[in-house]
Amino acid sequence: MLAHVFPEHYGPNAQSWEQVLDAYNAEQTALEPTAGPDDPHLAELAERLAATLAC
Repeated sequence: MLAHVFPEHYGPNAQSWEQVLDAYNAEQTALEPTAGPDDPHLAELAERLAATLAC
């Protein structure tokens, strides 16, 4: 009965909590922007930090 009511949890294609968590973590990692050393936003942030620390 549970397989018919909640197939995502009890059906034949149900995934374990670890599988769901691994898929979520992989998705979040793919969505995170990667910033390289030539990123203009990092240069701006470094300038703002230097100005703040100089005060």
